[in-house]
Amino acid sequence: MTLSPEPILATGIERPDVVVVASPDGLQEVRSRGDLRALAPEGTVIVDESVARDLTGVPAWVLPLRRALSPPLAALGGVAAWVGRTAVLEKDALLGAIELVSGRETEPSRRAVETAWTFATASAAAADRR
Repeated sequence: MTLSPEPILATGIERPDVVVVASPDGLQEVRSRGDLRALAPEGTVIVDESVARDLTGVPAWVLPLRRALSPPLAALGGVAAWVGRTAVLEKDALLGAIELVSGRETEPSRRAVETAWTFATASAAAADRR
């Protein structure tokens, strides 16, 4: 499938529904672009536990992304947790997209999605108990 005959060079979204912060460099980038200020009113911030203390004044869903998934897969895990929590896609659709765009081994990414999905279900169960 072709979306555009030219490269799509989008570097950001004006009003994001979710911001995933998976590393100190990611936090610096998010701050420099103003993503937290631009977050939609009902938006979600997902932050790795290792940088959560540096993110002040913003309600966030703190997850062990880097520890549980590995640093290279932390951002994917944040997205997967959000997708699982919001049900914006079915898990199989997310896994299918990973297979479609990845021209290499997909098993580590699949495992990261499966693990991150448990964060979403655990979070929902905890919220139901309140």
